Amino acid sequence: METVLILDFGAQYSQLIARRVREQNVYCEVKPCSISPAEIEKIAPIGIILSGGPQSVYESVSPHVDPALFALGIPVLGICYGCQLMAYSLGGTVAAATEATAREYGKTLTEFDTDCSIFQGLPASSVTWMSHGDYISQVPDGFAVTAKTAVCPTAAMACPEKKLYGVQFHPEVNHTPKGSALIKNFLFEVCGCKSDWTMTNYIEDQIKKIREQVGNGKALCALSGGLLAQYQKSCDINVGTGMVTIALASLIIGETLLGKRTMPRRIIGVVFGSCLYRFIVAVALRFNVPAAAMKLVSAIIVAIAISMPAIKEKIAFEQRKHGACRRRVTTGKEEK
Repeated sequence: METVLILDFGAQYSQLIARRVREQNVYCEVKPCSISPAEIEKIAPIGIILSGGPQSVYESVSPHVDPALFALGIPVLGICYGCQLMAYSLGGTVAAATEATAREYGKTLTEFDTDCSIFQGLPASSVTWMSHGDYISQVPDGFAVTAKTAVCPTAAMACPEKKLYGVQFHPEVNHTPKGSALIKNFLFEVCGCKSDWTMTNYIEDQIKKIREQVGNGKALCALSGGLLAQYQKSCDINVGTGMVTIALASLIIGETLLGKRTMPRRIIGVVFGSCLYRFIVAVALRFNVPAAAMKLVSAIIVAIAISMPAIKEKIAFEQRKHGACRRRVTTGKEEK
């Protein structure tokens, strides 16, 4: 199976990088930055992405990689700290930025060299999300600057011969509109990925491997996150909020339908809501329901949940009204 490795340097967006890769139907794994070149060679990844990180590469306590990683012949994309680490490890210079030089945070207009493989098909300039206090003041030998901003001279660099690329900004976040296109270019134009992986295929492959390994024996499986985590791996990150909303709304519907005057009925209501929630997620996972559709479902279920108490009260009122009418009719007949 084609695998892209994401080396984590303590970034808050490492899992988001992985999501962006999987959105392109490419399998990836997040590994600690301490992984050795020998271990990487055993995995034989088709590409490597170095994540961002909160530290400065020139500090002795900062995480580093063996420079031999860059000589494996595997395409590498460094993001933010990963870009600076690539430059620092290969003989470039990384310096502390000042307010007057290259310190940047937030949306920043960035100029691209569209002849560079990772910027192919992108406009000559676009907004990117910057968050750095250091900058690359001199790129390593063999590298060329491929992007810049008004204050940052090296917003991206590349060594096409060795398939080494780095960007100072964060292409994985939504604040970089062309970020997904950049990652796509790295995966397909540089790494040569085939885009033939899906979560369904992955599950089937893992089931097959487990059966082969366990055979007639017994196995213990411990899961964290369940269906929601599995669904989120194959869908937009914002769906998580929607699915939690569905879960809460389902509980409200269950409690409202079955009543909550007694503890047993309350428990049954919660169980009903939980089952409804799991059924919705299972259907979404089975049929690869897109994020937009799940958000719509979330909105509909929330609307139903909000309306349920009023609907139930209205039904109860009509029942009381009808009962009162029947009692009056009965009383009238008795008087006659």
